[in-house]
Amino acid sequence: MDAVFYNGVSARPIDAQVSLLDEKQQLLIEVDGETPILIAFSDIAITHSENGLIVLSFGKNPNRVIEVRDESFRSHYLKINHSGKKGITYFKLLNAGWKVHVLLALLIIGFCFGTYFYFIPYIAESAVSILPRSFDKKVGDMAFEQSITEEEIDSVATLTMNEYLKKMMPDEYKNYHLNVVKSDELNAFALPNGEIVIYSKMLRHIKTDDELSGLLSHEISHVTNRHSMRLLCKSLSGYLLLSVMMNDVNGLMTIILDNAHNLQQLSFSRTYEEEADISGLKLLEKYKINPKGMIDLFEILQKEHSVNIPGFLSTHPVTSDRITYIKKHIKNHPFSFTPHPELMQLLTKAKTQMSN
Repeated sequence: MDAVFYNGVSARPIDAQVSLLDEKQQLLIEVDGETPILIAFSDIAITHSENGLIVLSFGKNPNRVIEVRDESFRSHYLKINHSGKKGITYFKLLNAGWKVHVLLALLIIGFCFGTYFYFIPYIAESAVSILPRSFDKKVGDMAFEQSITEEEIDSVATLTMNEYLKKMMPDEYKNYHLNVVKSDELNAFALPNGEIVIYSKMLRHIKTDDELSGLLSHEISHVTNRHSMRLLCKSLSGYLLLSVMMNDVNGLMTIILDNAHNLQQLSFSRTYEEEADISGLKLLEKYKINPKGMIDLFEILQKEHSVNIPGFLSTHPVTSDRITYIKKHIKNHPFSFTPHPELMQLLTKAKTQMSN
């Protein structure tokens, strides 16, 4: 079969003859006056293929090329080549038509989309596992200082509420500190360092100690599950990816600290909320507190949501499905509880102090 051969030494085309040795999976190249070249299919790469033309290359130093303009040769080579189909898939795709090209483009776009919006955030969120718990306090301290700067803390009610916290959960209270902020905003949040902020309007909205205990157990569970840290890492996924891949803990910490002020603006996902609900219910069970208080509070907040969009609900979405889920969990995992009059007395005392 006639062919054009480029020996890699000069750019001059050389007339040659080529033959396919099917059983041996080899290509024979013969040039007048030179030693025949026998090359295995596995060492050959297809650099171009189209109807009536195939260009094959082999070798590295020098790289040699054989060009055959014959469709029967091209199709036969592609058919019998079992061990060295380098480049075949590429050229099949290249000549597959616009529908296949559009499908491949959509697949690539989908892959990029999934990587950016799901895989990278997942990796960044997982970065929390390599951060020490002591770092949570550092981030929380910074966020607390920035968030409380322009707020007025009710120091008298704050003392009463910390006494409430101590009596509510005597084993864990040392890890947390409750702050009552004078505000007309219906809000409450917890920071990674264990600082819990409850706004005076929220405290006035709460009718029973069971409701307050339900709220506090929920917020404490966000801290123990490191939800704020995980959410902050997820929101910074693009910046954190390189640090995570290189296991650069110091770089990771620097990025997070630079963005600690964003903690309050982050909204917990449904997964985080349900995780905090379940962990909160376990905490209520430990101290024999009526879990219905959590449901009662959320139902009250949901009704408020129909009137306006308070701060608490913007970061802690309360839906009918979520309330139903909590009710179902309580029904399937019942536990005994007892009245806690001392907690109700402290709640009443704090409300009275805020009114003065």
